[in-house]
Amino acid sequence: MLFPVGKSNGRRPRREGYPRGLRRCPRKASLCRAHQHTLSKVIKIILRNIDTHIELFRKESGLFMAAGRVYRIMKNKWEFDRPNDRIVAYFPAINEAEAAIITNKFFPEEPGKLIIYTSSLYEEKLTNMDFTTEAEMAGFFQGNDAVVMTRYFNNSRAVSKQAEENEQVLKAAGEDTKDLTGFKPEFTVEKVTEADLPELAELFKIVFPVYPTNVFDPDYLKAAMETEYTFFAARDESGKIIGAASAMDSEYGSAEITDCAVLPEYRGKQILHGIILELEKELMRQGIKHVYSITRAKSFGMNMTVKRLGYHYQGTLTNNCIISTGYEDMNMWTKKLG
Repeated sequence: MLFPVGKSNGRRPRREGYPRGLRRCPRKASLCRAHQHTLSKVIKIILRNIDTHIELFRKESGLFMAAGRVYRIMKNKWEFDRPNDRIVAYFPAINEAEAAIITNKFFPEEPGKLIIYTSSLYEEKLTNMDFTTEAEMAGFFQGNDAVVMTRYFNNSRAVSKQAEENEQVLKAAGEDTKDLTGFKPEFTVEKVTEADLPELAELFKIVFPVYPTNVFDPDYLKAAMETEYTFFAARDESGKIIGAASAMDSEYGSAEITDCAVLPEYRGKQILHGIILELEKELMRQGIKHVYSITRAKSFGMNMTVKRLGYHYQGTLTNNCIISTGYEDMNMWTKKLG
């Protein structure tokens, strides 16, 4: 309580529990004007002190508290991804400043596609700016749901060339009832070290003719591993890397399962299942409880893999990025760990 009440003297209970000096006036049912003025001044002082301490807490720790929970301050960020002719932006909140950035900074670039990850609270605001919701993401922003909203500046890019194929894959995944969340791999799965990066790059070269990021370069992988990426790999009896995947920290209390690759001769042996489950354990040790995977929409194997590991389909991103022969649709799958 802001105003503690004195102890009862045993004679007579204090009416209404009002603090000493702020009792009800005898002739009115509410506080008199003088008392109202005094109470108002006290409350303003208390609130001013609270605001000061909250701001100090924000600056020193990078955290803030709301509704009894502590959150990390979430920053806006965006990337001009020219190889994939798109802008990808992350806006946990959209106020006038963010709206001005979207209008003045992004539109003049006129990319083929503008993608904004934001809180579901701002879906209507972006809809009014001619954006369309392509996917949802449970728990993306520190446990709060997000939406992935897009606007196309190239009309042909807004039209999927593989919609029928996508539907067939999703139908098969939806009908599948196999559960591999408790899968125990018989092969070795371990965290990748810097010494493994040349071999890891060779794996990616074999599996991906074209890829949105430069995973074919060991130096790129080293820089990624030193920042927001964690790589795990599976090995055969000789110690050779036969499959790998990574987890990318979104910096919003969630992580993406990505860079999934298995050598052709080892496919169908549930190698990715084992790698992803180990990545999830590592993420839980890091305190991350919400994960997602953006899979090639026409890949039967990848969509089935994440479905069997307990991920939930939440939308399709049309012509999202270049994977192999050109732009491909990508499916959004999410999961809560623990």
